[in-house]
Amino acid sequence: MKLLAGLQGDLNTAVDMINRIELVRGQLQDLRSVLPADIRAGVDSLEKKFSGVEGNLLDLRLTGRGQDDVRWPTMLAGQIGYLAQGIASSDFAPTTQQTEVFQLLEGRLKTVGTQLDGLLNQDLAQFNALLKQRNIGNVVPDRRTAV
Repeated sequence: MKLLAGLQGDLNTAVDMINRIELVRGQLQDLRSVLPADIRAGVDSLEKKFSGVEGNLLDLRLTGRGQDDVRWPTMLAGQIGYLAQGIASSDFAPTTQQTEVFQLLEGRLKTVGTQLDGLLNQDLAQFNALLKQRNIGNVVPDRRTAV
C-alpha cells in the first residue's frame, strides 16, 4: 500500500506539472497574436521549451482515437499510471521489480520537475521581465498566483 500511495502522489505531481505547463503555454499562445514581432520569437522559443518538458510527461501527439497506444511510446505519466494499475489489481505484495521501476520512474519525475522549475524560475522570469519593460502583463505560471 505504501508503494501505491507513492505512485498516487507521483501521478498527482505529474498531472500538476502538466496543468502548469498547459496554463503557461495557453497564455503564451494568446499573447503571441498581440505582441510586437521582436518579442514573438521569444514566445516561440519559450513555448517550444515548455512543450519539450511536457513531452517527457505526456505525448502531445495523442489524439485519443485509433491506435495511438501502439504508435508512440507511453510517456512518464502513463508509465506511472500503468504501474499503479498493475499493483492495485494484484492480490499480492508488489514485486521487487515493481519497486525498482517505481524508484526509476520517481527519479525521472524529479528530473522533469527540476527542468520545469528551471524554465519557470529562469526562462519565464526573464520573459516576464521583458514584458514588464514593455508594460505588458505577465505570464502567470500558477493559477494560485493569478490575480
